[in-house]
This record gives sequence, structure tokens and C-alpha cells, in this order.
Amino acid sequence: MEYDRIYSIRKGEYFADALKRAGKDFIPTNCIINKLLPGLGATHCELTAPRKSIIIEPNVPVIESKARVHKNALAVYKGVSIRQIADFLETNREKDYKLLTTPEGFNKIKEAMQTVDIDMYTECFILFDECEKLVQDVHYRDSIREPMNDFFRFQNKALISATPIVPEKDSRFDGFMRILIQPDYVYRQKLKLITTNNVLETLQEVIEAKRGTVCIFCNSIDSIDSFYRLIPELSNACTFCSEDGQYKLWKGNRRKKSMMITELERYNFFTSRFYSAVDILCKNPPHVIFVSDLYGAAQSVIDPATEAIQIIGRFRGGVNSVTHIASIRPELECVSSSEIDHWIQGASTIFNGWKAQLTRTTNIGERTLLQEAIGENSYLPYLDENGKPDSFLIANFYEKEQVKRLYTSADLLHLAYEQTGYFVFSHEERLMPVS
Repeated sequence: MEYDRIYSIRKGEYFADALKRAGKDFIPTNCIINKLLPGLGATHCELTAPRKSIIIEPNVPVIESKARVHKNALAVYKGVSIRQIADFLETNREKDYKLLTTPEGFNKIKEAMQTVDIDMYTECFILFDECEKLVQDVHYRDSIREPMNDFFRFQNKALISATPIVPEKDSRFDGFMRILIQPDYVYRQKLKLITTNNVLETLQEVIEAKRGTVCIFCNSIDSIDSFYRLIPELSNACTFCSEDGQYKLWKGNRRKKSMMITELERYNFFTSRFYSAVDILCKNPPHVIFVSDLYGAAQSVIDPATEAIQIIGRFRGGVNSVTHIASIRPELECVSSSEIDHWIQGASTIFNGWKAQLTRTTNIGERTLLQEAIGENSYLPYLDENGKPDSFLIANFYEKEQVKRLYTSADLLHLAYEQTGYFVFSHEERLMPVS
């Protein structure tokens, strides 16, 4: 991403300090901000800004924790009614109220605003935090993009993340200013990358060498369940995950689990996508381990440029060490960006041709087969509810394939970490007699 403005930040400063030095009292409008480092207090900056705000966060735990400590703030998620939101707006109409919501809760805010006759598009500033999730999570969480059509109608709006991803071919972002918050100090994090043919045994060796709290991030509940069963040290670990993940662990008698991060155990599992943006407080800096088990669960890939940085940023007190254990799968099928370009172009041509042909023909046989083809094909997952190409779904296609490709070669994964500019890392290949 090329930047229109670069604001420097000094060691010990917060996001608001960098803005003030650049002559900004609060987050400017129509911009995409790369704050580069997690934990700079960007959300806090908006929560204390003297204006009415709607702040969209990807998950429930983060909005609950922030709403508890800020006056005039309401957390909106499942279980909070439109009536409750409307009552809050009526009570705080003259104040600089803050509505923290999940993407799924946004429509309730919209209806509540209409109920109390507030034009949110002119009255409120809207901020989409951790905006890379719009691209990364949309393939399994379609509702995450529900606020975006309304987002562009707001007079004052911004997206922010330490690792932003924005669809390149979405013209609605034309004219948005790109801003980088650039530290003027050394901030890189040490990381050890271990590529191995036996994730399970390598994980056991790594945790046996650690003293103190260990936090293991893995994007597969099935893999976590197998670690519970096969590594004795992890029998009393706690897993922080979604309701669906908790149910899977409950069925397998892996009972210590939670959706809320309270006191950490000696060993702790996290599904990293579920806990994006959440502050994890630990008495002493923990050892952090990423696990990417490409043979056991291909979805356990970790993106060095986004997820790895975000996970480390969850620990406000810092980390003791960071280790990424990954299996490499050279035969893993992935599609290049140029191949995706050709596929999208070809699929669009055929699909639009079918629709045009359907409007021209009156033959019942032609119409039946065309309707069947239009109603079920592999191009549909990339279209919105109006049958138009969806920029976030298409960007997700590119993102997923690019990250998968990194795990076909240890050199590619190594290079990806190097290119982030965030890590000082070493690489070890650990091959076991049995894979």
C-alpha cells in the first residue's frame, strides 16, 4: 500500500499523540490507517474523542471490555435489543455517545437510530477497527460485511488496523487517504520459525523447554483436540474459542474452555481468528506459539503479514518468546493471482452471457437450463445479494491462495516473515524419524 501521509510516533507514545503532532485532534475522515503496531490505543482515541461515534469491532469480547470502562458507551451484540439501543440514544442524545458493535449488531443500531429520529450518516463518525477481517473472514462469516453499504453513506468514516487489507478493485475506496503511523524507534519482535514433518512431537519438545505461561494459537479445534489427547502436559490446558469450538471440545471431554479470557492457565489454547483485537492480560510475559498443521488441518495457516503480528499485539505486557511451528506441504494446491484474474474474468463473461441469453429466449428448455446454470455455479460465492461481484469476497479469494502458497515451501514462508519488516527471526528445520 502506498501512503499519502506518514505520521511518526515515538517510543512510549500512543496513537493520539502521533495525531496531535500531525495537527489532528482525532481520527480524520475518509481514510485508511495503518497503525503498524497493535496496542497503540487507537480505539481508546475514538472512545474519548468529542463526537458521537459508531465503532465496529470484529468480536464480542473486545466490545464488552471496552464498553465497561468508558462512560456514555454501549456494547451492541446478540441479546441487546433495538429498544435498549433506542433508550440509550434517548438518554445520551446530548452527549458524545459511543456505540461499540459487532458487524452483525450494526443493523440494530440502524433501526434504533430511525426509531428515535437520528440521522446517523451525518451525526456519527463510523470507525471499522481491525479492518483486514472484512477480507480475511468473509468466506466463513458473510455477515461481517453487512455494514459496508451503509459505511460509505457516512459523511465521516475511517478504517484502521495494524495490518489493513483493502480490496484493490473496489472503486468506493477511491479518494480515501492512506495514512501510516511510523515508529521512529526499533520495534521488531524476535521470532523462531520451526518447519517440521511432525508438528505434534515438535510442539511437545518446544513446550517442555518453556518455563512459565504458554499461549498456543491454532486455527483448528480438531488439531487442538488431538494435542489434548496426545501430549500429556496439555491435559489441563484451557481453550479460549467460539461456542462451536467449545461444543466440539465438550464432545471430546476436553472440558476446560471459555469464550472470555480471565485468568490464564499454565498452558492455554486460542483460536486466533476468534480472539482478534482482544487484550490478553498476563502477570508475566508468556511464551507464544503459533501452530500450522498443514497435513492435519490446512485451515491452520497463519499469515505472517497479518495474523502473526496481530496475535503478538494482543499481549499488552509483551511476550517472552515467539515460536511458529509449521509443516510444509509442497503438493498443496493453490492458485496464483494471475490465474485468479483469468478465472474471474472468464467466469464473469460466461455468467453475464447466460443472464443476457435468458432475457432473449422464450424457449422453455433453454430457459430451464439457463436458470439452473445461473442458480448454481462456482462463480456465485463471489457475488453479492444483487448478483454483482463482491470486492471483499474476491479479495478473500486472492488472500487465501497467497497465504496457502507460503506453506508449499519453507523458503517462501521464511521470505514472507522477512518482508513484513516486523520480525527479527531465525529458522530451524526439525525433521523427525516418523512424520
